[in-house]
Amino acid sequence: MDALFGAVWTAGGSIDDAGRVAAVLDRAGFDGAALVGRASSPEAKDRLRRNTDEAVGRGAFGVPSMFVGGEMFFGFESFADLEGFLRGDDPVARHPDMVSRWSDLPASATRPRSRRTP
Repeated sequence: MDALFGAVWTAGGSIDDAGRVAAVLDRAGFDGAALVGRASSPEAKDRLRRNTDEAVGRGAFGVPSMFVGGEMFFGFESFADLEGFLRGDDPVARHPDMVSRWSDLPASATRPRSRRTP
């Protein structure tokens, strides 16, 4: 993932086709063709659809989104919060007034439910 992220956001490249993805993976020390082949399998595509539907159903709206129990962590900048949460350091538990303050804020955007059909 670091290699793919770096290829796009650091090197300014593109990973918009299987050959480019395989080349990035090869440079990172993996068998790019084999990994792309496995990712292109019907089983992998079905698993991706199921996982995406589950994530959207749980409220995910972008990547990266991680769920731990009932908590969602969104965005690269939330990794430190996720790590702390996994250690048992829940900032909401330490500051119970946070939720009540946030619950009174108006929503600035809403996401419509998925219109995708199976």
